[in-house]
Amino acid sequence: MATLKSAVSLYLADATTPSLGSATLCYESTTLAPTSTGCGGLFAGTRTTTQGDSRTVDGTGWIPVNFNGISSGSPLGSLPIDPLNNETYFYAYAASGGVFEVNSNMESNRYVNGGSEDVESKDGGNKPDNYEAGNAPSLAL
Repeated sequence: MATLKSAVSLYLADATTPSLGSATLCYESTTLAPTSTGCGGLFAGTRTTTQGDSRTVDGTGWIPVNFNGISSGSPLGSLPIDPLNNETYFYAYAASGGVFEVNSNMESNRYVNGGSEDVESKDGGNKPDNYEAGNAPSLAL
């Protein structure tokens, strides 16, 4: 998640005319995720099925950002995906204007809300049962 946040932040800082994807859509790292809107409730946007689990970094992967447009080249060889990448555990991305957010459900009981090293409720976001990273104010996309 930190890698995705850093890569999108670098893209925003470097690209002359950055394009982060549609403000009305959310994007998922798997084609197996729930078919409900909002990427399984992680976002308000409508779920897209166009990118699926593609890991390419040229804007056609599951995150619709052309990381190759960074002047020093893409900081990623391929887009990361959740280790399980299934209906329950997947990464989701949304953006609006110049803000973005990447969300996931933590797989380890250690890191979930209430776990011994809880990161979900302590990430500064608005969803206490999901891990959120990005530059959106209050991580509220």
